[in-house]
Amino acid sequence: MKRRVSRVFVATTLEQPDVITGYYTLSSLSIEFDQLPEKLARRLPRHPLPAALLGRLGISQDAQGRGIGGLLLADAIKRTLAVSNQIAIYALVVDVSDDDIRGFYEQCGLLPLGSDSRRLFLPLQSF
Repeated sequence: MKRRVSRVFVATTLEQPDVITGYYTLSSLSIEFDQLPEKLARRLPRHPLPAALLGRLGISQDAQGRGIGGLLLADAIKRTLAVSNQIAIYALVVDVSDDDIRGFYEQCGLLPLGSDSRRLFLPLQSF
């Protein structure tokens, strides 16, 4: 955060405001045109597209399975959409580290980005 390359957003509860329940980070990113699915790429300019990167999303062990991840993802989308009203942001991008996490994001509507099986994206035009 000090270097202004990402922002961290933290979730707590009313009962324990000093205990972190979950968090996520957002930063900027460019998506290379050739990484996009052909169906979407046909309607876009042939240059890198602006995006937001959801770099990390973590939930405390005590909060696992309580829907906190979905709430944090929704908050990240909401924040990204708000910024996209001021500057151009085509999509939200996430990097996934394992198949369980991939399944979570795919259930939320994120799509594979390019041939890299660890990167997914959500076009903001769908909102």
